[in-house]
Amino acid sequence: MMESTANGAVAWREVGVIAQQSDKWHHTMMRYLGFHQDAFFMFGISPGVCREALGRPDLLYTKPDVFDSRLFYSWSRFHHEKITKSKFSTVHSYYGTCPFVWELGRVHTQRYVEPKGSLFFLPRDDQVTIRVDEYKTVQDAIDSAPTPVTFLVPFRDCDKWKHWTKLKLPDDHQIVSLTDRESRQIKLSLLFQKHDHVYIPWPGTDLFYASYLGKSIHLYDDITKYRTKTRDEMDRPPERVLMHLKWGYDYLTDKQKEFFHWCEDWNNIDFHDRVWFTNNMLGLDALKSPKVLYDDLIKNGMIHPLQEYRHHESYHKGYEWCSKQRVDAELTTQGARMADIL
Repeated sequence: MMESTANGAVAWREVGVIAQQSDKWHHTMMRYLGFHQDAFFMFGISPGVCREALGRPDLLYTKPDVFDSRLFYSWSRFHHEKITKSKFSTVHSYYGTCPFVWELGRVHTQRYVEPKGSLFFLPRDDQVTIRVDEYKTVQDAIDSAPTPVTFLVPFRDCDKWKHWTKLKLPDDHQIVSLTDRESRQIKLSLLFQKHDHVYIPWPGTDLFYASYLGKSIHLYDDITKYRTKTRDEMDRPPERVLMHLKWGYDYLTDKQKEFFHWCEDWNNIDFHDRVWFTNNMLGLDALKSPKVLYDDLIKNGMIHPLQEYRHHESYHKGYEWCSKQRVDAELTTQGARMADIL
């Protein structure tokens, strides 16, 4: 019999049971289920609401080599249904709630503070996409942001927008980079909680976090300013995963462009549509308590029975808070058309 300890984890890896860790969500999932710090999982976890897979066939997460596993935890209904329905999929998808929601609930019930000022997500490049040199749009948004302002700078060098150092920041500001893997999502949830305004360059996962918390949302940039990098501009040679992560405006389909431009006008979208998309992008309709989630994952063969559940009161209280925040909504005709695009 193998044990779920550090030595046991090595043994499980040798027989192909352990999936590659999700850089964002491994530790949050581990804490929610009450596992030890050296816990492993048999499944990969969706990294986010993936721009490159919205409005396209999901040809990346349908393959087991992404996380070295045929088991996948999806927390966006759109990703889950694409993986499940794809005739090319060799992966079993389990639909659950975005792990970040659990952190938001825990932080809210433990360390609530009255929000003020702005959380500002700076524009970013990444390994495949780059923003144009123009920065007046960003500077204007910074100048209009209520203070104090906390600026989020990506911790990976390849994700930093090369012109961000040209920006003039207000006197009352802080720069944060979420470098520690274990505490990254806890710190981000604290930042969301303590600010009233959230400035986001383009529609993405953070838009739905801010919407869930009822923040004042400012989508200040234009997705047309982002293009796919040439091979010479990329930090490493293109390979299968990178080629599927392209989302420059030049690469988007007409349907994707329509959806992203619609989201850019988020504050003027019908309230019912905003609620519906937030619920379905974050898997809020699949919210389960830590123990119920553990039992369901066991039932679905997602975790090994040797991994024992341990109750953490802070996450259970956070779950109770999250369950009370749930608001149901029906799509309007326009919202239903946008959902069909995806």
